[in-house]
Amino acid sequence: MCGVDNKVYIALLCREVENALGHALCSPADFDEAAGAIMERTHQMLSPSTLKRIWGYIPSDHTTRSTTLSILAACAGYRDWEDFCAKADRTLLPDSGFLSGNAFTSSDIPVDGKIALTWAPNRRMVARCTAPGRFRAEVVENASLPQGTLFSCSLFAKGFPLQAFDLEPATEGGPTVYVAGAKGGLTSVERL
Repeated sequence: MCGVDNKVYIALLCREVENALGHALCSPADFDEAAGAIMERTHQMLSPSTLKRIWGYIPSDHTTRSTTLSILAACAGYRDWEDFCAKADRTLLPDSGFLSGNAFTSSDIPVDGKIALTWAPNRRMVARCTAPGRFRAEVVENASLPQGTLFSCSLFAKGFPLQAFDLEPATEGGPTVYVAGAKGGLTSVERL
């Protein structure tokens, strides 16, 4: 069910807002810019610090208010939080399956914490959190992402593809997003 404490839905909403704004939110300047863009689109104010908490850029154990989520949903083109949830059930989430216990937002992984991921066929990564929302691929097996790559990610969920962005080192003219498990999603997600 889509409640204000459902991290999977909130992470999906964050992704939808990033799509609407045309870029990921991963630096203080990004959150400042996003606050202005949200105000311009919705005529409602959300502070950069509120956005940082929702995105997991700064740690927080506050429950996000439904009015705040409705503002974000409006920014992404939905009527409100409930409209987003109804449409997420039909279009963003798989037709069946359970995500609880197998989904983590970036804020669930503390700095120096690690997460292990697998996807088909026979691919594996262990990533260490280096800063809020930022990870280093410390172990990469049978995948094309170079070991040692730094990346940002907002959601690690079994059954969903991993979308790693803001890759470092970046290659000139090369890809800026790495997707793991594009066809079947991640087959396992485990905090270490």
